[in-house]
Amino acid sequence: MLVTDPAPVIELEGAAFGYDDRTIVSSLDLTVRRGEVVAVLGPNGAGKSTLLRAVCGLSPMTAGRLTI
Repeated sequence: MLVTDPAPVIELEGAAFGYDDRTIVSSLDLTVRRGEVVAVLGPNGAGKSTLLRAVCGLSPMTAGRLTI
């Protein structure tokens, strides 16, 4: 039986990030709780890798809040 903890493990609020002066993802809200499995889907160039790079601290956020 999978039990989820209501406290978020990763939380993004109003996040925006990209490369140089180009915004790739903007106004993103995402909450991942303990025990959840999340899939990020989209076409090429949609910002999936940029999202993961920002969460890992490899790309700077230009707006919003990230809590891990």
